[in-house]
Amino acid sequence: MMNLKLEKILLLISFFGIFSTINASHVKWKYDFDKSHQEALKQKKYLMVLLIKKDSVSKETLINSFMNQPYIDKINEEFISVLPQ
Repeated sequence: MMNLKLEKILLLISFFGIFSTINASHVKWKYDFDKSHQEALKQKKYLMVLLIKKDSVSKETLINSFMNQPYIDKINEEFISVLPQ
């Protein structure tokens, strides 16, 4: 009986975790600089390039700081955002 309740709770937590991730407002990053540059020219948008040291521990922290912020929609509307690999 206890295991069934625990399973339901974990399932519920997982559901809300997935749901909040799907609904999260985030920058629409592209990873190919050349294609992104051409797209920005074609759409007459600014090109925003984020350069981060590949081995940087703070890379995920920095990328996550661009989630669920009030300015995200404006960034996606006016910029082609590139995070070169």
